[in-house]
Amino acid sequence: MANNESVRATLTHLLSNVRDGKEIRTYLQKFGSVDKGQFAVIKLGGAVLEQDMETAAESLALLNTLGLRPVVIHGVGPQVDTALAEMNLNCPKVGGLRTTPFEALGLISSVASAWSMKLVAAIQECGARAVPMPPSVITAEYVDLQTLGAVGEPAGLAADQLLEVVAAGAIPILSCLGQAKNGQLVNINADAIVRRVALDLEPMKIVFVTSTGGVLDQTGAVINAINLAMDYDELLQSDWVTEGMMLKITEIKTLLDKLPASTSVSITSAPGLVRELFTHGGAGTLLRRGEEIETFYATDEIDMPRLNGLMESAFERPLRPDYWQTGTFSRAYATESYRCAAVLTEVEGVTILDKFAVAPDARGEGLSRAMWRQLRADAPVFYWRSRAQNPFNSFYTKEADGFIRRGAWSVFWVGDIARIDFGLLDRITQAPDSFVEDVIA
Repeated sequence: MANNESVRATLTHLLSNVRDGKEIRTYLQKFGSVDKGQFAVIKLGGAVLEQDMETAAESLALLNTLGLRPVVIHGVGPQVDTALAEMNLNCPKVGGLRTTPFEALGLISSVASAWSMKLVAAIQECGARAVPMPPSVITAEYVDLQTLGAVGEPAGLAADQLLEVVAAGAIPILSCLGQAKNGQLVNINADAIVRRVALDLEPMKIVFVTSTGGVLDQTGAVINAINLAMDYDELLQSDWVTEGMMLKITEIKTLLDKLPASTSVSITSAPGLVRELFTHGGAGTLLRRGEEIETFYATDEIDMPRLNGLMESAFERPLRPDYWQTGTFSRAYATESYRCAAVLTEVEGVTILDKFAVAPDARGEGLSRAMWRQLRADAPVFYWRSRAQNPFNSFYTKEADGFIRRGAWSVFWVGDIARIDFGLLDRITQAPDSFVEDVIA
């Protein structure tokens, strides 16, 4: 049981990472609604354990304090590389898997066990409980005994043992070890263990904590969201996605295709873990099976009852009856399910994001980030307005290239603006209200 000082420290950590208290409540309610053990599966890369274990442990302890107990799997790739080099053992990788002679198993086992205990101790120092799980929790079959040696593919999971630890108020910790049917210890790729655990538990969130903090684009910047339904083929053909990351994305796609549509996978950093879990904007790359985004250039192409219903539920206000007759319609975007949409208009040839709507039950699913990427790709420069109490303002502030307060409104923009046209800003803020008794449009 965490002491009062630990509780205060973890809550301070949470509040320092999340600007909007409403977002905290939304996600706590959402995560708290699932059965214990189905909150999240979190994988910590070996490099993260070496470079940022304290931060990762603080974040995991925070989740435990809040009654959210993830199942944690960790890798030890860099640590094993070092240990093998010191012993002059050569275990090259074949197809991304480390060949594992039986004589190297003892060394790999000792390294994995030692780092499991270090992680457990770090979490306990933060006031939470963690339990290292034995290799027998994972049963495995040999992948290719002749070529790879003692390398296993997960075939079964003692999920009841994990759930017992979770029910007792602790975080179960798994490493890269499993057990073959003959009782022999085997080395298993940690990502494959994530897949096995996720398929059995069907968690709401699956998070990979890496040193890169996400999938990087061609400039080295983190891609906020990947809608696999639209982006996978393009990523597959891109020369800037590393081979290792592409293998991970392919593994994630295979996993998401087998899990409920509400499941998401995030790739983030240790410092970004809390923000990725508890904010709409996140701090890493969110990957979802996703939906196609359709573009409409005329209002008669749109399923108007569904779009109007989405906007009214998102803004909690009825639209003005003449909404579609005011302003200059340019185009609209909507996901297949009409759970996320954007409406663009024009003012003096300038593109205006008039409405950006996300269904309440879709927030946090990544649809908004996928939609935002579509907007940025299609409209290099655009403006939009937002009232001070709009809960999306933290997201807007992060994504905008600039903003300025004009009366009751903030006007945001993206793109390279040579100078601020205050007359244009005034015309944007003076546009008619979109909703009856408009408050947060």
